[in-house]
Amino acid sequence: MPFYARIGVAFAWLVDAESRLVFAHRLDACEWRLIGTYSDEFEVRIPPFEAVPLNIAAWWMPTEESSS
Repeated sequence: MPFYARIGVAFAWLVDAESRLVFAHRLDACEWRLIGTYSDEFEVRIPPFEAVPLNIAAWWMPTEESSS
């Protein structure tokens, strides 16, 4: 993410689909700070899009447990 910091991107979301996790980071004084970790929540508000509720649970492929 150093490139994004250099060009001034203020927020970065890293998505790990295998682990079903979203890591939200904010650029603070040229360093990335983790501001939240999200997984199967049905309504979250992640900066910089706090005005929009997101259903993170809908982002993932069904698991074998949920499909049986």
